[in-house]
Amino acid sequence: MTLLFLFILSLCSHFREARMNSEPFGLHEGQTRSSMNLPLNLLGSQYYSVPSVPKPDSDFTRYYATVGEQTGLCMISAATSQFENDPKGIVVREKMDVMGSRLRDIYGAFVKHDVMRKNALWIRPDDWLMAVQQGEREYELRWPSLSGGMVGAGIAQIVLRAAAAGPDRSVILLSYRFDNYSRCQAEQAVPKISKQ
Repeated sequence: MTLLFLFILSLCSHFREARMNSEPFGLHEGQTRSSMNLPLNLLGSQYYSVPSVPKPDSDFTRYYATVGEQTGLCMISAATSQFENDPKGIVVREKMDVMGSRLRDIYGAFVKHDVMRKNALWIRPDDWLMAVQQGEREYELRWPSLSGGMVGAGIAQIVLRAAAAGPDRSVILLSYRFDNYSRCQAEQAVPKISKQ
């Protein structure tokens, strides 16, 4: 009887952890705009700045959501404060490594994507961030295809990436795409027909 109780307790803990991992910042796939206290976007866009989230992360200062009127929340993103005076990208990459390790403990192994475009102009180490700003370099950690019963079910992809805010200023962006992301994008692509 005790063994059965321990098994059930372990199973409940696993499902609770999987649900928590599929709710980044306390938000979940399909959550409605109104439940997130977001005003109607009069321009018809699905993109919102989110003033606060239920479970903020101290590494991030700003949050953004993609929310379809029919599909609900399909992507949540967060941005750090700017890293100043870092043209070589050393500070931003070190911080990304720390964040990547923390996310790896939750979602498993990631794939590092550190690519310099062929024929790039900004190739010196001192120009690392300028290369990012000009679209000649990408630096990302990716967790693709998390759906299908794995921890974090409901999340299709996680991307942690360095972005330039100027030639010597950077930020880190973290995005969670939920399984409904493609339906959300299709919903945005459908032209709205006004009633006259």
